[in-house]
Amino acid sequence: MPPCCAAIAVRIAVNSPSSHTDGSTALDALDAPAAPPPFATTTLFVPRSLRAAWITSRIPQEWFEDFSGFFNKEDLSITRNQNLGHFGEWVAALDYRLHGYEVLIEKYVYKPKTQSYDRAKEILAEHFDFVRAGSREPPDLLVIPPRSDYFFAEVKMSGDRLRPPQLAWFREIARVTGRSITLVQIRYTTT
Repeated sequence: MPPCCAAIAVRIAVNSPSSHTDGSTALDALDAPAAPPPFATTTLFVPRSLRAAWITSRIPQEWFEDFSGFFNKEDLSITRNQNLGHFGEWVAALDYRLHGYEVLIEKYVYKPKTQSYDRAKEILAEHFDFVRAGSREPPDLLVIPPRSDYFFAEVKMSGDRLRPPQLAWFREIARVTGRSITLVQIRYTTT
């Protein structure tokens, strides 16, 4: 594993929203309305210094090169064109990929004639047009496990939360596709 990734992320918990002892959910903690299944939550802890390095260094290019096949040229282009944003999406995608999953990052339904678009069209099949409908964006990640059906993941950084229209749209995507949506929370550590 490349040195820059030795401390990248540790998957801490995957909880169903109803698993908290006080009856609250991880989505409640994000000040969003409670989300019934199919939402689950995963929390990834990353060093705050990695986020700072993401903005001021070549980490996206290094990850693109070091993890050949994990990220494609469209992923790198989106990051470069949006002021080196998408840190959380790349951290979550890398975590899933290191656990053996295939992942399509953002914009996977919006750029025809790209690798991500073609793969999303194949995976989503009859749901492709619905997921890309209108001006509403789908969840950040389309995750394809090696031996089971796909699911979606939405990434939220510390202090970010699902907005009510986003939550409603995601519930509709889950209902129509029959697939779950995981909320991936990125939290910072001081090291």
